[in-house]
Amino acid sequence: MANTDNPCGFKPMNMAGLRPPTKYRIAADYSEDIFIGQPVSLSGGYAIIATAGTDNTLLGIAAYFENITQGMKGGGYYPDDSSDEWVVYVWDDPHTRFIAQDDGVGNDIALTDIGNTGNFIGTHAGNTDTNMSGAELDGSSFDAGQAVTDQFRLVDLVDKPGNDVGDNAEWVVEIHNHVYRQESNVDATS
Repeated sequence: MANTDNPCGFKPMNMAGLRPPTKYRIAADYSEDIFIGQPVSLSGGYAIIATAGTDNTLLGIAAYFENITQGMKGGGYYPDDSSDEWVVYVWDDPHTRFIAQDDGVGNDIALTDIGNTGNFIGTHAGNTDTNMSGAELDGSSFDAGQAVTDQFRLVDLVDKPGNDVGDNAEWVVEIHNHVYRQESNVDATS
């Protein structure tokens, strides 16, 4: 049976005992929607959507948002056309592991790729009904050779019924090229 194609960003897996999400400001003139499960980075002290691909450092994954101007905290997403003051809470602990799906394009991630590094891809837009990001793992990047500046390290296949290696399989990853844990002088295979 084929895996379901359901791009919905990155979900934290091992939250117990780790730091809660950290609050980061979003610049008042930021003009891109940010959704729950979206990889984010820092620019000038503000949270922004991370750029997919090798050499692009990650801060973490967007957990939820707060509209400071209206005093509202909760799920939702950051709308690009807002003139209000916003913050995003980010799963930024370098030891947090996340679940995300293989994009199912090109080479699929294989069990033999566990331990390898690769990147995310953002070809799907976020969903304004579910508030979830459309970010996925770039499956082909995990077998294309490793770079110390790749964004994620593959940890394992998610162990659940109906999740089989192949298109759109769900995988466990951790951030490899992290703002708070630079890997640039560490061999990617260690």
